Amino acid sequence: MWVPGSIVEPLPDDDFIAKTEQNLEVVFPEDYREFLKAYSGGDPSYASFLAAGHDWCIDRFLCLLPSGSDDPRGCYDIEMVWGQIDDRLGEDPDGTGTEMVPIAALFAGDMVCLDYREDARNPKLVVWLHEESDYLKPSTRFVANTFTEFLDLIQPHPELGPKYPGPTCPLRGLAVGVSRHLGRWLRATRV
Repeated sequence: MWVPGSIVEPLPDDDFIAKTEQNLEVVFPEDYREFLKAYSGGDPSYASFLAAGHDWCIDRFLCLLPSGSDDPRGCYDIEMVWGQIDDRLGEDPDGTGTEMVPIAALFAGDMVCLDYREDARNPKLVVWLHEESDYLKPSTRFVANTFTEFLDLIQPHPELGPKYPGPTCPLRGLAVGVSRHLGRWLRATRV
């Protein structure tokens, strides 16, 4: 379930996603690209996931907004967030290439990131710990090998419940792999 009105529009198309990838010098996994085209910036209503022995609460997924947008959710734009913390997201002192891309904000300032450090074509997902990370010394915890695997981990937070009772987000048009995993999670969050 998505908090009503939380999905940031206009939703990015393939060309806008490709421009962002070019700016960041990465290629997003196809399942994540499909997710962006349907749920950019969505707030999943007190969703959490277990990883690395911890229950992480998702504040919201980051979005893609055009330059100069006056949308107040611009502080959740992927490139904006990346630009604020990029010196703590990688280990390369020359700063050539992007090593991690934040894709979701977690409660208390940590981020879920696509981690390209080991494989530039198949990033794994990690939690980037803002309080433990320092200049060129990112501190991370492994979450999942793929974005779809990450979606499969997401569940309604057991203690908080949904923020708003309301309609679930339709899954029409999403790639089968993404919709299967996200759909299972969305069905579990219906009230």
